[in-house]
Amino acid sequence: MSDANKSSVDARLNKLGAAIAAFRSKLELHGMFDEGHKITEKALKDRLQEVESEVQSRTVSGDQASDKASWLEHEMEKWVSSTDLDFKP
Repeated sequence: MSDANKSSVDARLNKLGAAIAAFRSKLELHGMFDEGHKITEKALKDRLQEVESEVQSRTVSGDQASDKASWLEHEMEKWVSSTDLDFKP
């Protein structure tokens, strides 16, 4: 993986990590961070950590790392879009 690809994927992964933390904060603010969200957050963080390790050790190609980052971005979007922050239990 080239240094440019690594930097690009690193930036995307950092942004994803921040997005996960920000969304958790938003859920907590609305009193909606429940067991289901804990499981989703943990799964995303675990996978994010795996991809970060692969990128750091350069065990994946630039295309593979980019594909994995894209998958994580998609999963994050699904989590956000599946949550109705206007819902009040």
